[in-house]
Amino acid sequence: MTAPQLYAHALRVIGQEVLKLRPVSLELQLVGDAYLVSGTFSVKFHDRPHRGTWNVLESWLKTSHKKPAKDESQPFLTSFSLRFTPGDIEQLDKLWAANRGKTDKTPDLKSLPELLRTVGEYIDSEGDDLVKLLKEDHTLVLYCRDEEGNLKAKECDLMALYKEQQVAISRRENMAIKDLWGERPL
Repeated sequence: MTAPQLYAHALRVIGQEVLKLRPVSLELQLVGDAYLVSGTFSVKFHDRPHRGTWNVLESWLKTSHKKPAKDESQPFLTSFSLRFTPGDIEQLDKLWAANRGKTDKTPDLKSLPELLRTVGEYIDSEGDDLVKLLKEDHTLVLYCRDEEGNLKAKECDLMALYKEQQVAISRRENMAIKDLWGERPL
C-alpha cells in the first residue's frame, strides 16, 4: 500500500461504476496495480431503461452466446468482467466527483459504492493489502495480507460494517461518535 485511503478511494469509485450493472454477485481481485472485477447481473429483455446501453448489452450477449430463459419476461443471469487501472480510477473519480455533493445524511451502507468504500477504509486502517473480495447477497468475504504476509480471511456482517462506517465517517469529519455496540471486531 503506497498511500493512506488508497483502498477506500479506489473501491468507492469501482462500486460507483459496477453499480450500473446491478450485480447479483461480485468478485474483486487486486493483481499488480489493477483491480479485476467480475460477477453476475440479472437481465430482463423487457426492462430497457436506456436504449443506448441496451444496444451494447444485446450485442455483448449475442457475442457471448448467452441464451435468454424460455420466457423472455423472466430475468436471467449473465456474467461480466471489468479491469480498473489507477488511471481509470482517477479518471472515473473526476467524472463522479461532479455528482457527489455535500450532504448531512449518512451514506447508505447498503449501496455498493459505500459498502466497498467502508471495506476499503477497514483495510486501510488495518494496514493490510487487499487480495480478494467476494460479495453475494448479504455475504461479504474479504481476503487480505497483513504486514507479515499472512493471508487473512474475514466474513463481514452488516452490523460490523456499519460500525466501521461510523468510525470512518468520524475520522473524515474529525468528530467523535458514541460506540453503541461496545468493542466489536469486524
